[in-house]
Amino acid sequence: MLFVAVLAARTDAQSISAASIANAVLVSESGRSVRLSDLRGKVVFVNFWGSWCTPCLLEMASIRKLQATLGGRSDVAFVFVSARPQELQKDGSWLREHGVAGQNYRTEGGNPGLSVPTTFILDRNGAVAQFRNTAVDWEMHADFVRNLLPAGSARS
Repeated sequence: MLFVAVLAARTDAQSISAASIANAVLVSESGRSVRLSDLRGKVVFVNFWGSWCTPCLLEMASIRKLQATLGGRSDVAFVFVSARPQELQKDGSWLREHGVAGQNYRTEGGNPGLSVPTTFILDRNGAVAQFRNTAVDWEMHADFVRNLLPAGSARS
């Protein structure tokens, strides 16, 4: 039965269209709404996670290393989405305490039903360039992210 539930979760995550991800309304810890489509022109790393999720926490070290490898580029945005909206403040605190850059949000409509960790990397046009539904060593994907960026683009 557990296998069926995990398989169903993977299928649901894979069936999410690029348009639904780009147009998803996210709400920040301060209550400000944003759409991922507002970040067009940037490569957007979107990680659905939770501070209660052991695989999520294990991959955070590699996300922090990926951020360091990219050197704080202004054309890359790291967006974290709490899988449990009621954990938004706790998750945001965890990111700050552990030096992970980026904003933490919840989805406007509540839990999107994704298993965690789930990550989407959107290219500068908002298309899904990479999808992962498992913990990943993101430092190993730095070249993939760099290749989505324009040559000679500015750093912040």
